[in-house]
Amino acid sequence: MSLDLTGGEEMFSADKMMKDYLIPGSPMEIFSRELYPLFKDSDFKEMYSAKGRNGISPAFLAMVTLLQFREDLSDVEAQAACQMRIDWKIALRKPLEERVEFDPSTLCYFRKRLKENEAMSLILDKTIQLAKEKGFIKKRTNQRIDATHIVAHVNRISTTDLLFRTVKCVVEEMEKRSPVCYASEVPEDIKERYENDFSSFGLSKEKRADRQAEIVEDGLYLKKLGEGLPAEERADYVQIAIMDTIFEENIVIRKKDVGDKEFIEVAEIETPKQSIFNPRDPEVKLGIKGKKSWVGSKCHVVETAETEGTNIITDMINQRAIEKAIRVLIKQEENKAR
Repeated sequence: MSLDLTGGEEMFSADKMMKDYLIPGSPMEIFSRELYPLFKDSDFKEMYSAKGRNGISPAFLAMVTLLQFREDLSDVEAQAACQMRIDWKIALRKPLEERVEFDPSTLCYFRKRLKENEAMSLILDKTIQLAKEKGFIKKRTNQRIDATHIVAHVNRISTTDLLFRTVKCVVEEMEKRSPVCYASEVPEDIKERYENDFSSFGLSKEKRADRQAEIVEDGLYLKKLGEGLPAEERADYVQIAIMDTIFEENIVIRKKDVGDKEFIEVAEIETPKQSIFNPRDPEVKLGIKGKKSWVGSKCHVVETAETEGTNIITDMINQRAIEKAIRVLIKQEENKAR
């Protein structure tokens, strides 16, 4: 996916056609006047390829993300606001008659692209720089820091779904790193099985067991293929090791011979000692704060601490849950099982 860096300003955007609609000094008027000019597509060019079709303007998505955060909206609600609300169209400098249409998942993929390119702080840094220039943040000021937990999309999922996502990651890694092996050695039914997402919600106990056995059989087959690859190529693989850990921590695998065929039987471990909850992000851990536990990261928020005026967030530091918290929660789970 590439970027079109030749685009210019809209001649008949809402901020020009309805410049007196918003009260001067109101948040959306300030956003359009001060924040909108901060972001250019060129700021994000390192995150996009030079080839392929043009993607949606990342500068536009960055500004939508800021408005979304300000109003605590979901991706679906933010997309609807871009399309329906006049104040959003003024803030984003979009023509009133334009149907601002994009799939809500685009915002999720944009955040993912920021993370993969280690550019998560780009939006915050630009906003903080503007606040400094306007005098909202002084060079010498009091600041405070507090930690909160982030649940986000990493809530604990069922064992069946975890196994599926794990093997899906192996399939995707093999397709990316060993395309020849993937094309010639991976059966078509496995390719088709992991092309789309899957949810075990509503499956009976028997069907879940059958699906787990099928998933594990696929995973073991892919692992065997991986072991046959050249050592230098195999060294780049990470998902097979992650799969081994997830299998070991969550299930018991039994192989059963019936005639000349071997079958896989899978039993879930009642109190799994999980160290990986998301195969795409193995650093996500269990966290504990007081009597509450969660799956996610801990976010340290730094903000100004002035007695008068508005306090501003100046930094956010993401950190995995501490090992001590993980051990405490595992102990709690063991006590419950007794």
